[in-house]
Amino acid sequence: MLMYVGFWLHGKSEMDKWRDYVKRLMQGAVSNGSLFGLGALSFFVVFREVFESVLFLTALDIESGNKQGNAIALGVIAAFILVIIFAVIVLQFSARLPIAKLFRVSSLVMGLLAIVLGGKGVHSLQEVGILPIHGVPMFRFELIGAFPTAETCLIQVAIITVLLIIWNVGAGAKKKAA
Repeated sequence: MLMYVGFWLHGKSEMDKWRDYVKRLMQGAVSNGSLFGLGALSFFVVFREVFESVLFLTALDIESGNKQGNAIALGVIAAFILVIIFAVIVLQFSARLPIAKLFRVSSLVMGLLAIVLGGKGVHSLQEVGILPIHGVPMFRFELIGAFPTAETCLIQVAIITVLLIIWNVGAGAKKKAA
């Protein structure tokens, strides 16, 4: 999902294409008289993000043995403060933001996050005994999801391969359009 969203953002990195895309969505909703549909879509997009965050925070709480509730709460408060600060900055300077560059960087960050989460996800499944563990001689660096098992390496190589394929397909489409 992260790779899809990342490359969707990358594909929308040109301001004119982005503006046209949003305009088409809005015109479609308005011309159908579907303001309720537009509102419902907005609600579900936000609700999905909140639900994902709640699941993530619940997993953190469970993993910590329900002993880090205060730390998690402080993290949530800090995140809200940062989101508000970034929102103010973006609203203040949105006319001067290089949207294409912003979307490219966002795509890159999401791709890197997909690699990290892939490794950590497979490692978690190994820890609970769902996936087998086949050790390989390499370093262990949990922060980036690098674990010395064939399975975690395989998923990360697969994600990198998909990212490179999608990136090259997108670059080829841009060259054809030019």
